[in-house]
Amino acid sequence: MRTVDGDLIKGARSFGAKDQQIFLTVAFPATVPVILTGLRLGLGHALIGIVVGELYAATAGIGFMMAVAGIDLPNG
Repeated sequence: MRTVDGDLIKGARSFGAKDQQIFLTVAFPATVPVILTGLRLGLGHALIGIVVGELYAATAGIGFMMAVAGIDLPNG
């Protein structure tokens, strides 16, 4: 919410917008890009964490299958 331009909030207030209207029409749309960026980064880190966790501690899953198969990358 800190990224919202203060002039937009002042303009909405000057037209008589209430707090809920300001949130729905000004503040929330302004913060959607930041929220989506956080979700995208968080999802990537979570998926990597799942695979790494399965490599070490699981008895099923993609990470376990990779560890059992003994995938070696060629040196080159």
